[in-house]
Amino acid sequence: VSWAAVESTVTTINSGSVDAQQTAAMGFGIPGRVKSVKVRLGDLVKADDLIAEIENGELEVIYREASKEVKRAVELLNEGLISKVAVDEAKKVTEVAKANWDRSVLRAPFDGLIAELNVQVGDLISGALASNQKVPVRMVDQRPRLIRGVIDEFDLAKVKVGQNARV
Repeated sequence: VSWAAVESTVTTINSGSVDAQQTAAMGFGIPGRVKSVKVRLGDLVKADDLIAEIENGELEVIYREASKEVKRAVELLNEGLISKVAVDEAKKVTEVAKANWDRSVLRAPFDGLIAELNVQVGDLISGALASNQKVPVRMVDQRPRLIRGVIDEFDLAKVKVGQNARV
């Protein structure tokens, strides 16, 4: 006696969907010209990988100088030459400079796949997306997909929670 797997077909007349568990639509937070794009459509990226950046040299310089000012302010505080308020102000300036620099760079928020890439070196980015614009970059995670579909009520008895399915 030999055994074989028995399959049953369940049909649907409606279209379903295949969705990633996590997606990210990414855009730049400030206007500028695209300096570099480090990925291609379909690339796998790790969390925090650089995806693209706009021309941000002056923002980086401002951030680095502000960071130096904080270090200097701490030294002066330790020598008793300035107040803690002055150090706190220097830290605030550095935080703002870092936030501005961060808005000029797109980094992967999680491990995933570049599913949509609508940005090229030299493109002028407005900063805020208009409703008719495509997002510069869309990522999806690589975890198992969620498949959604409507099953005809006639076939519903053939389907059970936890059952394997071939789609």
